Amino acid sequence: VHYNVLDVAKEISKSTELTYETTKSEGGFHEANFLKLDITKAANYLHWQPQLDFEETIRFTVEGYLVQDDETIYEKRVAQISEYTALAVKNKTGWAV
Repeated sequence: VHYNVLDVAKEISKSTELTYETTKSEGGFHEANFLKLDITKAANYLHWQPQLDFEETIRFTVEGYLVQDDETIYEKRVAQISEYTALAVKNKTGWAV
């Protein structure tokens, strides 16, 4: 499944008060020609498997960016890494077991 920038914007707006506006650019620009989010190499060479689906990934990312307090940002990152690792253990992912 491939997601584009609009999919990401829509998902972000579901869990925040952020809004987005779409515009059509001149000249046929399409972000898919420039934005390549692909895990193929990580999957093939490192046997990496995602532990989160698209919605969960966006939620993790947004929660991380919304932490503005310098005193809690480290703890938030550590908690997210721990949560992600726990999912990998639960899913019996090779690097986590």
